[in-house]
Amino acid sequence: MKLLLLVADSLRYDYFHANLPGATVWDNAYACAPWTVASQASLLTGLSPSAAFHAGLADAASPQPLTVADWLGGDIGYKCSATYLLEVGHFGRNFEVWRASGEYKSDDELVTQTLDYLAAAPENAFHITWLNATHFPYKPKPETRERFGLDSDIWHVRDFIRRGELPIPKGTLANCFAVNIVAKTAQDGPEKTHPEVTMEEIEFLRRIYAACCWDMDRRLEEVYAAATTQGWGIIVTSDHGESLGERGGFGHWDLHEENVHIPLAASLPGLGAGVHPYFASHIDIPKTILELTLGEVTGMDGYSLLDLPFPRVVHYEQGVWGTRPWQFGRKDLDSALIYDPEKGTVERYDCRTDPEQRKAPDVFGEQTAPLEVVELIRRGREATFQRQGLSEEQVADALRKLGYI
Repeated sequence: MKLLLLVADSLRYDYFHANLPGATVWDNAYACAPWTVASQASLLTGLSPSAAFHAGLADAASPQPLTVADWLGGDIGYKCSATYLLEVGHFGRNFEVWRASGEYKSDDELVTQTLDYLAAAPENAFHITWLNATHFPYKPKPETRERFGLDSDIWHVRDFIRRGELPIPKGTLANCFAVNIVAKTAQDGPEKTHPEVTMEEIEFLRRIYAACCWDMDRRLEEVYAAATTQGWGIIVTSDHGESLGERGGFGHWDLHEENVHIPLAASLPGLGAGVHPYFASHIDIPKTILELTLGEVTGMDGYSLLDLPFPRVVHYEQGVWGTRPWQFGRKDLDSALIYDPEKGTVERYDCRTDPEQRKAPDVFGEQTAPLEVVELIRRGREATFQRQGLSEEQVADALRKLGYI
């Protein structure tokens, strides 16, 4: 069997408009985290980011989470490859990676390589194509810039900012991104907009992002058409969304809707075309791939996309890198909760009247927070660590670092 995972970096659900004939589409699909490293870990292991990171970033002697390539390689005989995987922890082992983290290739180059590989791959193959045009700095094609009426280059500043060669006026939207770049490099978390940022600048940001998404849709359509024509099963998704001025934020730093609600579509044996309201998550994708290739597997947090419907709840996390406990979230049809252990607060949004989380949330303090959601997440993480073979001491240490005890 031949399977392709097609990932568009930073592509929001509400900006995804690709025409994928015959696909199953999930309206309520969510990333496990609002940033690439954590999401990639979940996409490869089928575990929550905290569970995958605790083992995956430990020393090689610690129990390691199995990736899709670990399951399918070796005696099973699948060729596992990827256009790009972050060189973090042990998650990339048993993959043939086409380019190093520091080597740049345009999306058009990667699409061409992917199309060539689809035609030449062995009978048993699993491949990941990771496209980046929807990630900052947003650079749509010239003809797309014209289509969207874009005549400014204020976003094409990242390399200049990093080298300190381009002064950016304080208070401009470009300056906000400059600050974000520095903060991201230091892993210090998000910066908010300056009060001088204008709505005109924000609208320009949204237009140029929409233009990049238009280009991405065309690339996804091209690869999807080639894959389905040649008998590949294919899953299309993104690693996380993107903030475009909502709540004064830019980039992808927190657990609000625009950062974790993602596109998810698939053409797989056993799935019919249609749009489903069922909740789905990144951690469901590895289990789906392995169920198609190997049959039933255990030891993962997710469900198979082939098993509809799912339990109507999803979990996501932020700050699972290292020891800093930032945020955890839980969402069902009725409400979305975001728990911040550093602040000791829970934000609760009404999903029925405010699905995009644009209204002010109910905020509960440490003494009145609905902590049952925190306990529910804690129990799930504890069970996952135990399944990985960690000792009681290691489990307690992991939960402590994540802010649960």
